[in-house]
Parts: sequence; structure tokens; C-alpha cells
Amino acid sequence: MNIEDLKAKAMSDMSEIPSCFTQVNRKARKDHKCCECFETIQKGETYSYTSGVWDGTGQSFKQCTNCHEIIVIFPGGFTTRFFADLVALIS
Repeated sequence: MNIEDLKAKAMSDMSEIPSCFTQVNRKARKDHKCCECFETIQKGETYSYTSGVWDGTGQSFKQCTNCHEIIVIFPGGFTTRFFADLVALIS
């Protein structure tokens, strides 16, 4: 699947826009699990932390640097996609 096919699939799978949203890069003070690839984000590594309110429910997500870089190429970026579905999106 090429990048244009992936972008088209992302557009068709988009979720609602959150009512509030924030995304920051953090340095891990302890080990975390990436919500996309499920690899461990090691203490001391930089990761992407995203939080927001979707459909009235507050949620937060941690993504390793590699998964974060893949996600930002999709149209709409973070605010219009489901989290924890990168593997399904590209398979």
C-alpha cells in the first residue's frame, strides 16, 4: 500500500473532532507503553502525549516517536483520527 492509499484510508476512517485537545512532547520519567505499536517507551525517551475529550469522554494517549512521526503524515493529523489504531490503518 502506497502513501496515497494510506491517506485515503485515513480519511475514510476519521472520527469526530474533539471538543478540547492538547498534544505535547514529554520526556518519560518511567516506562510507558505506546498505544499504537505497544512497544515500551523507555524512561528518558521522548514521546508524544495527547489528551482530549471525544464524545464527552476524556482520553489520553502516549505514542513513541516512530509512531508519532507516521501519524502526522495523515490528513487531519491527531484531531480527526482514532487513536490506538495505527496497525489497523496501515494493514
